[in-house]
Amino acid sequence: MTTLKGLSDADWAIYSAPYPDRDSRRPLLEWPRAMPINGEPADVVARIEAYDRWLSASPEIPKLLLTFEGPAETLLIGNEMISWCRDNIAGLETRGCGPARHISPEDQPEAIAAEIESWIDRNGLRTAHERASLRA
Repeated sequence: MTTLKGLSDADWAIYSAPYPDRDSRRPLLEWPRAMPINGEPADVVARIEAYDRWLSASPEIPKLLLTFEGPAETLLIGNEMISWCRDNIAGLETRGCGPARHISPEDQPEAIAAEIESWIDRNGLRTAHERASLRA
């Protein structure tokens, strides 16, 4: 199961609406096939390595990693990867959002929204217009 409580047929219909046929689902298949294995494809490895270097060398750019509690096999990022991120990503804040599975926004929408909003405020990332709208 990809969520703690499952998804209704109506919710599944929303997720699957952009992919009505085989051709429309091809990008979903291609993306995991492009993930590097044993250094190939080399161009993808090079991009990932460049991004890793940037992540470790940019403490002035605030970054947020939302974490969730749940069975390791259902989460995209488990404890080992969370530790790696904390050790290797400069300017990273991690925030726990409670129990969830693979489709965590379905399990913890309010917690996710609250953590993102709080992070935006802590880092002064709202525009003047947004700040004024909040005061109104």
